[in-house]
Amino acid sequence: MLFDKKFLIEINNLIEKYQNGEINYTHSSELALQAAALKAKFPKRNIVLVVDDEKEIEKNLEDLEILTQTEVYSFKSWDKAKIGEFSPSNDISVDRIKFLYKLINDTGNLFILEQKFLHHLIPNEQRLKKFVVTLNPGQSSPYYKLVEQLILGGYELCTNVLNAGEYSRRGGIIDVFPVNLKHPVRIEFSGEVVEEIRFFDPGLQTSFKTADEVEILPAKEYFLTRNEIDRYLHDHPEYPDVFIEGGELLAQKIRNDDIKIDKILEQSMVLSAAEVKKSYKWIPCHWSTGIFSPLEQFTLELHQDRNDFLTHLSREYGDWKKIILIRSKSMIKKLKKIFPRAQYYPFSLSSGFNIPDLHYLILTEKELFQVEFKRSPKKFSKNTLKRDEIMYLPYGSLVVHEQAGIGRYHGVKVIDYHRQKTECLVLEYANRAWLYLPVNKLYLLSRYIGPENKKNPPLSVLGTAQWEKRKLKAKKIIWDLTMELAELYGKRTQSKTKKLTSQHELVEEVVNNFDYEETDDQNVAIQEIYRDLEMDKPMDRLLCGEVGYGKTEVALRAAVKVVESNHQVAILAPTTILAQQHFDVFRERLKNLPVTVEMISRFVEKSKVDSVLEDAGKGVVDILIGTHRLLSADVKFKNIGLLVIDEEHKFGVKQKEKIKKLKTNVNVLSMSATPIPRTLHMSMWNLMDISMIQTPPPGRYPVETHILPFSEQIIVDAVNFEIQRGGQVFFLHNRIESLSSIYQYLSRILPNISIAYAHGKMRSAEIEKVMFDFYHHHYDLLLSTSIIESGIDIPNANTLIVDRADSFGLAQLHQIRGRIGRGLQRAYCYFLIPLKGPRTHQGKERLRAIRSYSKLGAGYQLAVHDMRIRGVGNLLGSQQSGFDCDIGYELYLKYLNEAIHKLRAGSGEQGIKEIELSVDLPYYLPPDYIEDSQERVYLYRRISTADIDNLKNIKNELIDRFGDIPPQAENFFKVSRIYRIMKDLDWMKVVIGEDLKIEFAEDTKRCYIEKFVKSLPEKWNPFFIRQHQQLVVQIKNWSMDFKKLENFIERFKKILNLTEEK
Repeated sequence: MLFDKKFLIEINNLIEKYQNGEINYTHSSELALQAAALKAKFPKRNIVLVVDDEKEIEKNLEDLEILTQTEVYSFKSWDKAKIGEFSPSNDISVDRIKFLYKLINDTGNLFILEQKFLHHLIPNEQRLKKFVVTLNPGQSSPYYKLVEQLILGGYELCTNVLNAGEYSRRGGIIDVFPVNLKHPVRIEFSGEVVEEIRFFDPGLQTSFKTADEVEILPAKEYFLTRNEIDRYLHDHPEYPDVFIEGGELLAQKIRNDDIKIDKILEQSMVLSAAEVKKSYKWIPCHWSTGIFSPLEQFTLELHQDRNDFLTHLSREYGDWKKIILIRSKSMIKKLKKIFPRAQYYPFSLSSGFNIPDLHYLILTEKELFQVEFKRSPKKFSKNTLKRDEIMYLPYGSLVVHEQAGIGRYHGVKVIDYHRQKTECLVLEYANRAWLYLPVNKLYLLSRYIGPENKKNPPLSVLGTAQWEKRKLKAKKIIWDLTMELAELYGKRTQSKTKKLTSQHELVEEVVNNFDYEETDDQNVAIQEIYRDLEMDKPMDRLLCGEVGYGKTEVALRAAVKVVESNHQVAILAPTTILAQQHFDVFRERLKNLPVTVEMISRFVEKSKVDSVLEDAGKGVVDILIGTHRLLSADVKFKNIGLLVIDEEHKFGVKQKEKIKKLKTNVNVLSMSATPIPRTLHMSMWNLMDISMIQTPPPGRYPVETHILPFSEQIIVDAVNFEIQRGGQVFFLHNRIESLSSIYQYLSRILPNISIAYAHGKMRSAEIEKVMFDFYHHHYDLLLSTSIIESGIDIPNANTLIVDRADSFGLAQLHQIRGRIGRGLQRAYCYFLIPLKGPRTHQGKERLRAIRSYSKLGAGYQLAVHDMRIRGVGNLLGSQQSGFDCDIGYELYLKYLNEAIHKLRAGSGEQGIKEIELSVDLPYYLPPDYIEDSQERVYLYRRISTADIDNLKNIKNELIDRFGDIPPQAENFFKVSRIYRIMKDLDWMKVVIGEDLKIEFAEDTKRCYIEKFVKSLPEKWNPFFIRQHQQLVVQIKNWSMDFKKLENFIERFKKILNLTEEK
């Protein structure tokens, strides 16, 4: 409990004093405080809050969990999820089953539900318990019996368990994510005995702790036993539906020893509540609102006359005890100067109130600052695998073999290779030619991911010089680009700028006037920027943060510091709407400071623009905000010190070239929620600095994202649901020529919805008028092209429908989705695709990625993924399309890294030789060990690129997930270790089999061979032969001792001084 015990006892005494058996209205914060007081008095009793509707559940949940410091179980409606034909949210099902089980089997908990569910039919207690599974290590429990129980309990079979309600099975291992647990469990069987139970990380798929016991609840609210299913299908073959026998009303589960607080918001609901009361025996626990009184909303501004404010409080509340609830630690520090004797708590509630009997005044952020309290989301969206998506090879996808060219992947096959069974990837080439690539050669293979909006290239013809010519062309382009890149950033490094130091007086005023507490990420970013500005070389920093995470505030702090250093600031935005938004924010935040903020854009009259530009040239304008108009030749600054670029990827090629020229001698701060690939790669190479803002503001929900085939019913249901809850809808259709047809279509299927439309070819004044009217809720739905991608901030719009979502880039989809989810309501996004699915492979990949990264703060990960889908592009920004030589992203990046390596080493444009290693042993991951072929290929690719330490980690992961390593897989890891250790020995070839052969290239230095022979263990008895102009050392007595072979190669490298510096 957050309030002290004495205070809660006083509340309980008042409850008893005012208890009268009547149902009366209370505010949610007051109700939560009463519940907290009851929880303190009756810690072993269940407390059930019955509220009017789901909005009241959302209001109460945060207050209840904050005040009681315990989980509150909710029973929500899933009607809102039934849009079109897709099924209810799994999260809601999980919450409901947890509610029921806790209510039946536990005490001392808090529950909240809508009144309508008191008549809801649920499984009875005996039936629910029948489907609960309890397991302990050492317990006799048949493997397939558990599988059957999971199926009947509603668990969904999948390859990798990520979310509650899922299970998978592999050999003698079952993974399951019980709906009642925070982590999934891995159950390992030995025959019909549970050998071990481990919790595991769903993202990494690795275990982290053992469990002594696990209880698995059913995943669904409704379920049948096998006998019931068989009996029903036998008796009713004509009906596809099933029903549940033995159900009972939810109200019957709210036992007489539970405490119920009935809260009715509308007078008209009293009768139905009274009927509920007559039908069921409750402990009377209703109280009058005489305990509490609502507060007026008055605003405390920290720069106003504090005496006036204190006089007001003194007159109204005199010597009352004051409790101030506010989340910002810095704000608490400021408020203590105004209310030194108040009690402070670092949390907030949805509203404040007073308690006249006790002379208590409870103040929250709502009363002090008119800040609407936002509930923090109880849980984020679905887990995602923390793995490299590009390692996957879907069947039928294009691949790039470094030596053979572009082929098509057709799965895996175990074949006889060098007299041993080896698993190979089957690749198709032009003219139905086939190539079998052994898994030990996977370092030669990569997925083909080519330029955006370009047709896939034809399959390469084996045995021709065409592919080699294409590679040479790519290497030449990459080398030239690398040289140009180095020259540009070399100039920047050598450039000098004036150190921008200041007294921070204006900065301090800005900080004091900020009504929120900065997140840790914001504070780190601010300090990094301040440090850069105080250096004598120009800053080039990327500020990467999710939409609405506070990038603008960080940029504002940087701008004020520059202005205080007697320099000017230019803020460049890609659209007039976004420029206007920045202008409004800067004007409002700096209105009481001696800082001149102006804007030039299409929204500003020419005479005003001319006046502003004249003042900018004289140094009168401190901060100038605008679109690409700022890049015009007639825009002059007297003393510019900082250029802020928002969403650089939205500018055109010519504009980017102008920006690039500015960057050589001006401090630059680039802001983006999804950085362009070029920018992100530069930051990865430490060629520019990056600051990350990944912490969401309090109360931010992730957007619930659905990818669905185009359906009239889905559109109608989604729009009506949003309008019914008082919200607004964005409908994006990105073709201007067919926008009017879509407008007519929506008007026909949504006759009672007011619709506006906007597109980029309309006059700026028209666009502004439409946006203004939509913002003020004159329209329910805005139909538009992608002009909504940036710069529209309408908190009341929380449903987004995107037509032909597969035709957008990943960065676009992410930015568009960022237009919603900024208010208190849960936001819904519907990406509609053609009935036959996305028309391109890239389109499928984009949608798969954005659904996976639906959690908050995913913009940075999306940029990495988008970079791989689109290609890294022209590194200097003149071409965003990527690589036109069609060698694929991974090979392109490999050659790029080689070029950078050679550039830094000071050597010429040369490739890196591959190490030759031949194996005459069975070494692969057997299909009966890892059944899923896509998972095997994924693991092969991970192993082929892993270093020594990661090889050990991957091996341990396989043991954890699939059981003991079979001999073939053990050999694969041993051979992979040898390959890593042979790094820098590209002039020799090792053939591993019953005999060990080491072949030296014809041009190998003789001193290397002599040193090699001297370092061999004597008992290996090597002998030497000549074979095809090569010297071959053959060893017959090596006994398959891989460890000694490793030690020998390491020792030999030391002799040659080739060992890497640790």
